[in-house]
Amino acid sequence: MTSSAQFVAHTLASLMNEPGKPRLTWYGADYERIELSGAVLNNWINKTTNLLVEEFDAEASIEFALDLPAHWRLIVWTLATLRSGATAHIGPSTSSDVAALITDRPSDKQAPEIVAVSLHALARRFDGELPAGAIDAASAVMTYSDGLGFVSITDETQTALAFPTESISYADLPQWAANTPAASGGRVLIRCNSESPQQLLPLLHNVLGIYSAGGSVIIMGAAAAAEITDDSERFQRIVESERVDTVIELG
Repeated sequence: MTSSAQFVAHTLASLMNEPGKPRLTWYGADYERIELSGAVLNNWINKTTNLLVEEFDAEASIEFALDLPAHWRLIVWTLATLRSGATAHIGPSTSSDVAALITDRPSDKQAPEIVAVSLHALARRFDGELPAGAIDAASAVMTYSDGLGFVSITDETQTALAFPTESISYADLPQWAANTPAASGGRVLIRCNSESPQQLLPLLHNVLGIYSAGGSVIIMGAAAAAEITDDSERFQRIVESERVDTVIELG
């Protein structure tokens, strides 16, 4: 039986059970579609984890603020933070103790360390103004190894995910992930119907449930959801072409 301390590592390792299988699919504005297989998603998570460890000494007691919208990159940065054993504050953090603020809007943020994340599909650098000393994630992440480097042993007593209304410890993470309908696995489409930050908790809740059950995630961002609001036929074509088993509506 997998212990709570091993839950994240075990869940992410399961992505490689079928490395060519789609695990994370994103629908964005203007018909944008990105698909990451288990192997590719695993590489992204490993690279990002390595950055967090090598740049910020990520481990238990280290905290990161993830100020990102409902997007496939939020999934990668959250899973990487969890793999490092650190705490992920989802949304703008009120804590002064965060090791870094990870955001797609660095120009209007103040923090000791800032990591700028581009939301563009194939971005090689951040397209915008960067504060002095900020790390450009688009270029920096790619310099790290596809293989996971050193990570500390997970401390089950530490907070894994901190939301404005709820916090989940590493000890409680397995049961929390299992306590969602999405934990049945399969191909699950999560449709985000607004830009509300309140969607981030159920989004990540369902994603962890899906992956812990060996399933695949399809995320439809708010822009894509708005584009097909009055086009039920197009939405149905997506559901059929992606072989969706379950649709979850957020917002």
